[in-house]
Amino acid sequence: MILKGCLSDSMNESPSGAVTGLQETVPIESGTLLPLARYAAGRFLRTLWWVLGGTGLAWLAVWLKCRAESQDKSDFYAWMDRDLLQVWRVNHDDITQAAAALGHTLILVVCAVLVAGVTSIWLGWKSSRSPHGRHWDILDSFLGAFGGLPLFFMCFITFEIARYFGRSSDSLGWISSGAGVMILAWGEGNGSLWVRTFRRQFGRLRRAPHIIAAQARGLPVRRRLSRDLAGVLVESLGSRMVLLLGGAAIVEYMLELHSGIGYAIIKQFVDANATSYSALAAESLVLVVAAVVLRGFDVIASDWTRRAGAIQV
Repeated sequence: MILKGCLSDSMNESPSGAVTGLQETVPIESGTLLPLARYAAGRFLRTLWWVLGGTGLAWLAVWLKCRAESQDKSDFYAWMDRDLLQVWRVNHDDITQAAAALGHTLILVVCAVLVAGVTSIWLGWKSSRSPHGRHWDILDSFLGAFGGLPLFFMCFITFEIARYFGRSSDSLGWISSGAGVMILAWGEGNGSLWVRTFRRQFGRLRRAPHIIAAQARGLPVRRRLSRDLAGVLVESLGSRMVLLLGGAAIVEYMLELHSGIGYAIIKQFVDANATSYSALAAESLVLVVAAVVLRGFDVIASDWTRRAGAIQV
């Protein structure tokens, strides 16, 4: 939120000149709505631009796939009007099913973010308290090495273990989904990167003057630490979810999680007999919109924390 105002500090002094108090006022001008409206309109136009651009590129790829697999050589606009928009006017199932598949993938992504976030905050806090503790260094090195493995390699190992015990991914049920969450949470260094981020952040906060002063006075510092850490967590949340959305497609396809949008898109691209171009275009549209909205959440959260910090003492 954009606030146009200024901070006015008034100090009350005793007759001897000592400071006895500090009062802060943040006056809000009557013309605040206009800058807020301009900011909202700008964010909306940027979001619309990225949605149109990303969807156009995705549909161009679908059109090229359609031309390569069929005898129809119509131009891009004619194909889009006839095979996409006209189909969607008559039948909305493609959009509905794509949105439902995105919902299943987002559940997988949110669970992975929760697992990686909670574990990373806990390990970052513990390792910042004892930065030279041998057991924390060993655990950090182990998780860092585990997070360095590519997603497809961890999915392959999981698949081979299940096949060794005579089980298929379909018969594993929720175990396969749980393995997907853990692989997505720590694969490609996602969780280990967060551990290092929170470890550095907690280390800086422990050396911050206001934290040291609060500890010297015997005041609880947990609320202060969580408040200062919230900005880092919120600002990186949208970007982390966008990264995991891309990784979720690999996890869903290799572990045969059929309900996700990533599995549906890859399946239609690799299997020409199962391709529905209108469904593929609908899935691309829904996925692009989700990624742009999450990126926009990052930008808005960053603006909010920066401006909120500017009016705090």
